[in-house]
Amino acid sequence: MLPGEPNSNLFSGMGGGFGLPTPPPPFTATLPNGVTVELVGVCEHPSEGKQWWKPDGSLLSEAPYATTGNTERHEMEGYQNYEFALRLRPANASYTWLIPGGSFGSDTGSPSDQNGRPIRDLKSYQTGFIRDKETSTIRVGVTASEWKTVATQKSDNREQTLTVGDYSIAFGVPYEKDNETLLPVVHTYNRGDIIYAIRVVAVTVSGRIQESGYSGQGGNKLDNLTYSFHKLPLNEITEFQFQIRPYEWVEFKNVSLKPNYKTDVKIETPYEFDWNAAFNKAIDVIQTRENWPQTPEAVCRAFWDARARKDYNEMQILWPGSASWYQSGKGWKEICENDLPCEYIFGTPSEDGTRVPYASKEYFNKNDFYNLTMKLGYIETETGRRFYVMSGN
Repeated sequence: MLPGEPNSNLFSGMGGGFGLPTPPPPFTATLPNGVTVELVGVCEHPSEGKQWWKPDGSLLSEAPYATTGNTERHEMEGYQNYEFALRLRPANASYTWLIPGGSFGSDTGSPSDQNGRPIRDLKSYQTGFIRDKETSTIRVGVTASEWKTVATQKSDNREQTLTVGDYSIAFGVPYEKDNETLLPVVHTYNRGDIIYAIRVVAVTVSGRIQESGYSGQGGNKLDNLTYSFHKLPLNEITEFQFQIRPYEWVEFKNVSLKPNYKTDVKIETPYEFDWNAAFNKAIDVIQTRENWPQTPEAVCRAFWDARARKDYNEMQILWPGSASWYQSGKGWKEICENDLPCEYIFGTPSEDGTRVPYASKEYFNKNDFYNLTMKLGYIETETGRRFYVMSGN
């Protein structure tokens, strides 16, 4: 078979026609983490009995759900409230919404059908816009990766504050009230930018993991929340675990806010950006982050520490542009897949700080020589020069 010639076996065994796979619904994206996100429709809130429409303004023949059971209202003069329906697969993926220009944000309950049965893979969100606004951008962060425990608190401990990398977590004293165990937690994850899905779980005496509900307030610097464990006495808990998993994002642009107002909806994910866009995005973070490694050696060490703990989001920031490698199917997750534990040591940087010799500790102890070089770039900021990684060997 010549290069580029169609494979005659492509449709073999499909019988009675080509049997091509059904194309995904419109307004759908599948992210590198395997989660499929479909923006199903838009409607004025409350939606019961009203006409729904697709993200491009064309009318939906039927509503995606009958009700969410949420009677909450956020009335503001001059604003119109909307509901957005989202379908996630798998249905148990963690998710969050970011809608620029929305007057508020609220998950609007649990979508259910006419018979009151929950529709597990549908999610609903409510926000408001100025009445004459015609289009909006809808951003959704999703993750279905494994939860990673970054901090623990024994059930009989007093208050404690822990530092985890660039973040802080403060556990309060757990207590019981109204048939629940409650645990106050303050943390600095997601300050200024939502990067991680977060949960707190309880480990029982029998080893069972119980998830929690929560209430409280989030801000640009601190989230102050109380996690609740229903019908779980404090004396049946051995410890609490603070867990995270990283979001991946999809953006629906030019979503119509009026029925029959036709728009050309664009769908983008962070991994569709070209190298320049990925580079500039990382540089923006480096320039504005409150704390950044202060020396060339510290930047190199931060990179290898992130790689050791498989923190791919942080690696994409420390090595600007590397986020675009996902387009070729060879991102950090694939590169690091077969990594073995290794400790590195670093030598004296070049005079301008753009080259840092390094070697594995095992190699250096055997040869007394640095056999590798980290190549760095830098930007000038108000707080001084900040280095970043350009090459690792």
